[in-house]
Amino acid sequence: MELSRLYEREIKVVAASHALPSFVGPSVRQLNYAANQPSRFRRTRTHLGGSADAHYAAEFRFWELREYARDMDRNDLIVGQMIDRAVENILGPGLQLHPTTGDPKLDLELWERWDEWSSTPSLCDLAKKRPFSELARLGLRHVFIDGDSFGVVRHGPESPVLQLLEGDRCSSPDNLADDIVHGIELNYDTDEVLAYLFTRALPGMRKQHIRRTPLSKDSADVIRIPAFNSEGDPNVLHLYRPKRLTQTRGVTSLAPCFDILGMFEDVQLAKVVQQQMVSCVAAFITREHDYQFGNREEQDNVDGTTKTLEELAPGLIMRLRTGEKLESFNPNVPNPEFFHHVRLMIRLIGGNVGMPLELVLLDTTDTTFHGYRGVLQQARKGFEVVQKRYPQMLHTPVYKACLRRWLPDLGIRTKKLKRNLASHYWQAPGWPYVDPKTEAEADKIRLKNGMISPRRYHMEQGNDWDDVKRELVEDYGSAIELAVEEAERLNKKFKAALKEQPQITWREILHLDNPTGNTRAVKEQEELDGGSEAGAAGKPKRPGVQPA
Repeated sequence: MELSRLYEREIKVVAASHALPSFVGPSVRQLNYAANQPSRFRRTRTHLGGSADAHYAAEFRFWELREYARDMDRNDLIVGQMIDRAVENILGPGLQLHPTTGDPKLDLELWERWDEWSSTPSLCDLAKKRPFSELARLGLRHVFIDGDSFGVVRHGPESPVLQLLEGDRCSSPDNLADDIVHGIELNYDTDEVLAYLFTRALPGMRKQHIRRTPLSKDSADVIRIPAFNSEGDPNVLHLYRPKRLTQTRGVTSLAPCFDILGMFEDVQLAKVVQQQMVSCVAAFITREHDYQFGNREEQDNVDGTTKTLEELAPGLIMRLRTGEKLESFNPNVPNPEFFHHVRLMIRLIGGNVGMPLELVLLDTTDTTFHGYRGVLQQARKGFEVVQKRYPQMLHTPVYKACLRRWLPDLGIRTKKLKRNLASHYWQAPGWPYVDPKTEAEADKIRLKNGMISPRRYHMEQGNDWDDVKRELVEDYGSAIELAVEEAERLNKKFKAALKEQPQITWREILHLDNPTGNTRAVKEQEELDGGSEAGAAGKPKRPGVQPA
């Protein structure tokens, strides 16, 4: 109410200053959106207003948010595998570099250099533990769980090396100015990032070798790294997915579903306890008076009371009295509504990371083929967005840093290609067909009608067209070469027997299928084999030989 009165007072002042009396008075309430009016259906919202950074300004709360998400990743039933599956769908085995300088030889050399650098942990990783593809996977995983991670490009002896840091390492010491947001120094006038502050090491190494990072630090324990070098290239690669223009640090993707994740675990536990309880009961006996089923034995309890033990045996038949009946206990636990509720909760949780239920559980029993296909298409749209944005934050800056170190070794060729030297693209992995036959026929129509090029088509499938065409030529070429040699050997061996017959050709040795619907190749081969009227004059056709 106080906030509403304040807004009303401000509107009156503005209206009076502009001489608009119609806006002043009780009618001002009617100008609001209905969403501005109090309602019993709306829960109370606090901490309204301010920039995005204002909502995680307290350092302890920001640290706590990240640690809650990490605990869920470690211990909760569904979170860890859901994040792993999302990262696998986005990055697959890794993004492939394709230089496009305009010089094929230079492109090949750059690709070879990058392949060697990125696949060798001692060259690309400061810790010398992981190849670049694994660093990229861990970095993206931290973006989902922690909210952000950092890559620091450092100078190695032969090439740049990447140091990947978790979000804990970037934090604000207590004795520094207020223009630092959890370790990131800003220019508040332009919102430009000036520098990053990192702890020099992970302090607190104990006997148990547990690394701890304190929440409060002194400036002496922090190293300041400028955001950009003298040439304008980034020194620090901040990997995160902001949702507002004023958001400096990343927030875990699980933040909106902390409560529902707790509910999910509670529901699972309650159902397990319920199932254990009902499993203890086998049957109910409804009767009006006591009735002895078998031999009885009285035993004394410690407290002075007695208990009755009644002997039962397999095959025992009891004839109940008139009016008595035996009812079996068959509880429906878990009931059908439980499964629907669990699936709903998983859908809500997976929606925060773009993972549909079918991909989280690897289960398609509750959907049709077309429903599954539609779900995958929508999920892949989200994956493709990350596949475009993530390399811009990590892969491309690292590749350009490598180019600057390789430039002296590339020779005079690069002088003419300075503008195009850094030109490249990253090929992301594709996804297999849902219905191979139907989708392959659709792709054939696209290729035949010029709706897509072979290069882009194979990019969609996660393949490299240069590799595919080279392998096609090499594989078919080697097969034809062997078939030609075998045909020559047979013609020489059976020269007398084939005197009245045409020579054996490699096509009779190697039967290659023609492309579907291609009848022209068949007709041309019939003419070569003497099967057509135009080409059959004076050339007897060998019986039993079919065109390839």
